[in-house]
Amino acid sequence: MALSTTLYRGDSLAQTFTVDGGKHPLGIFVTKVQLFFQSKDTEFPVFLELRQVANGFPSSDEVIPGSEVALDPDDVNVPTSVTDIDTILSSPTNFTFDAPMHLAPGTEYAIVVFSNSDNHRVFTAQIGEKVLGKESQITRQPYAGV
Repeated sequence: MALSTTLYRGDSLAQTFTVDGGKHPLGIFVTKVQLFFQSKDTEFPVFLELRQVANGFPSSDEVIPGSEVALDPDDVNVPTSVTDIDTILSSPTNFTFDAPMHLAPGTEYAIVVFSNSDNHRVFTAQIGEKVLGKESQITRQPYAGV
């Protein structure tokens, strides 16, 4: 089963992550974020931002400077089949930053995606659903606190 999430400004989609200070004591540089879309709008763009996380939530008003990327619908790739994992993986959409974004070690960040349309849908995973392209089921969160 292909899972997707509708994206719009009032209810953005966010994925948090922490830069591991043990593996990356100087932090990391991010040049792009790659997402996989199930569908897209024909008129409205889709936006991506990087934000720091405070108290377990992405900051609602502080975007990391330079991390705001807007893509027009023509730049959003949608696979010809939303059930074939190989077809999906061959159709990534890249949100490329104008300059590399430095993310500090030991800091929690969020990738936030939103649009003013409910037609933009990205693939997501949900507990209880099947892993796309496999018979196995998602039974738990991969990390504590997710």
